[in-house]
Amino acid sequence: LLPLAFGWPLTVAAAVALPAAFRGLHWRRAVLLLWVALYLITAAPLFVKPVRYLLPIVPPLLILAADLCRRLWNCGAGRSRWVLWFAVAGVVAHSVFYGLAYMRVWTQEDSRIQAGRWIAAHVPAGSRIAIEHGAFPMGPVIDTERYDVREFWTGLLFYARGQLLGRTTADLIESRLGRAEYVAITDVNRLTHLLAAPEALPVVTSFYRRLTAGTLGYRLVERFKVYPELAGVRFDDDG
Repeated sequence: LLPLAFGWPLTVAAAVALPAAFRGLHWRRAVLLLWVALYLITAAPLFVKPVRYLLPIVPPLLILAADLCRRLWNCGAGRSRWVLWFAVAGVVAHSVFYGLAYMRVWTQEDSRIQAGRWIAAHVPAGSRIAIEHGAFPMGPVIDTERYDVREFWTGLLFYARGQLLGRTTADLIESRLGRAEYVAITDVNRLTHLLAAPEALPVVTSFYRRLTAGTLGYRLVERFKVYPELAGVRFDDDG
């Protein structure tokens, strides 16, 4: 997940900084290392780890990476010093550019709000719309007085994994989907995680895969996504 959060250059710098911190270890570096270790002990066993879960260890990793860059900048001699300077300058330049590109995301309208506007403008009133339940649902941006909105409980199926038969899972999805004319999903809500670990919920994963492939009787009519972009360079963070 670190390359999605930092970019590859800073990820490599942070990875090198962790073992390098033990060289010349003092209490400040020890506190940062302890924080990272305690976080990993508690977070690593989690079944689902979205990139936002990295937030608690971003500051200590950045400090350790910056400390490593400072030490590299001040060491070496002759040609090796120029190589180290070039490497440090590359990490800093890429990280600044990457960070500014991500900051531009907050200057644009959220993709779910864009989707809500599109639904209001293009979907006839009274239409049946199926939405997910989860951390990033479409429910808040769809007018429930204008549309017949129903949730299909993929969150319930996630927590009940291993306890339901495949046929029961399929029947539950079908009953909740009903005769919906539209389905509005957010890829980071369930789809991305399920496709990354299909063995966890094979029936639900099959449903999402077939839904997005257009083999369940639905076709994709619109997709909304805000990508980090700066000076014409776009970072694909769909992962």
